[in-house]
Amino acid sequence: MNKLFQSTLVTDLGEVACSLFSESNRCEIEENQASIIVKTSGHICELIELEIDNKWIPKDMSIEQSKGWLWKIRKSKPKPEKLGIECKMNPGCKVTSERAAGEYLDCIAIESKEKEVLIGTEDPEALLHRSERSDYMPSRFSKVPDNFNGIVFVNYIQFGFEALLPVLYEEEELYIHFLCAANSIKKSISYPDEQDVQTWYAVGHTKNEILKWSGVKFNS
Repeated sequence: MNKLFQSTLVTDLGEVACSLFSESNRCEIEENQASIIVKTSGHICELIELEIDNKWIPKDMSIEQSKGWLWKIRKSKPKPEKLGIECKMNPGCKVTSERAAGEYLDCIAIESKEKEVLIGTEDPEALLHRSERSDYMPSRFSKVPDNFNGIVFVNYIQFGFEALLPVLYEEEELYIHFLCAANSIKKSISYPDEQDVQTWYAVGHTKNEILKWSGVKFNS
């Protein structure tokens, strides 16, 4: 597929890139203060970028660096088109990575001896709940024989995630986000025998929490 747009965050461990792909290589890109809109042959893709506010995580916790990519996809034309969104790190040093999932959260942790970067997104259960409410996720996805089959389109890849977006009917909308947080590795203040988990809290938010706390709104 062809890369249409890419947004990045440079961390001490490497560059994290969130990219939009299409089987078509033709698009129109509009940028304004609030968002970036990518019009493809069959979709309108709106991206809102933001930082994760320390107020969103438990008191006395903080993160050194962060970025969120909030995508809203609308099927604007009946023309078939495959879309994908990828969010992953290109490490600039020796790192390890492992899954660090939680309730309503798919997450990957990338670490060196001194630094860590976490990338998180909503898991299939969170997407299922949104589908049941028609909350920027088509309700028909929750009605297939195996509920998760309709909404499992985000996959772990090395150092990140790949989302192969499902086929949408005309005017259907879909929301997906990726949150990234970076910190120095340190011991927990409350539990000195354990590693601090501030970055994990930072990337573990749902769509509704992010939109409520940030106040951002999509234009299209």
